[in-house]
Amino acid sequence: MKAKDWKMYVCLIVFSLFMFPGIYAAQEGNGKTACEPVRKTRSETFISGEKAWEPAGTGVTRQIMGYDGQVMLVKVKFEKGAIGTPHTHYHTQTTYVASGKFEFTVGNEKKIVKAGDGIYIEPDISVICDRNKLSDRGCEGAPDWIIEIVSPGSRRMDYMIKLFKYRTAGVREYWIVDYAKDMVMVYNFEQNEMETYTMADKVPVGIYDNLVIDFAEMDI
Repeated sequence: MKAKDWKMYVCLIVFSLFMFPGIYAAQEGNGKTACEPVRKTRSETFISGEKAWEPAGTGVTRQIMGYDGQVMLVKVKFEKGAIGTPHTHYHTQTTYVASGKFEFTVGNEKKIVKAGDGIYIEPDISVICDRNKLSDRGCEGAPDWIIEIVSPGSRRMDYMIKLFKYRTAGVREYWIVDYAKDMVMVYNFEQNEMETYTMADKVPVGIYDNLVIDFAEMDI
């Protein structure tokens, strides 16, 4: 996001955990067994508009005006020329521009948005099975397992940049699913192994016992 004037937008963030009714946390010590729902975190009921603005990047400040495990309301203010940090969300996000004008990029789409416009951002999928990674702001720490679905605009990012960043961050297993190449690449960082499969294969998850994804059964 690039601001050309002094700007403010209000961002309504909706959490969507793969249509699960709650966040899940593992009960067993090995982290490989069944999960149970845990109580969602939430903000106070009434939040004053006079609360302090907190930094959210160079030239960017925000006020978190309310949240729970499914929804979050944030006011964000940009100084002239400020640029938002590229990032992704595991929740659905909708944004309303209250004032000013922005160059806004979502995936491969770039558009100038102005006061009164809205934006919809499709979510990633996140399932959390370790209660120790949950805080009142969401999930903290590296995911155990990440699956990236390659699109034409994300190919270099998925195959090179994210591969390096995920391994460095402590991700245990990383899958790259490339429909155009009929290929699934599986990186098990714990075992320092890489395997390649097709979209017709049953692909085992290396970090979990007895878990296999059968791509042939998917309606793709």
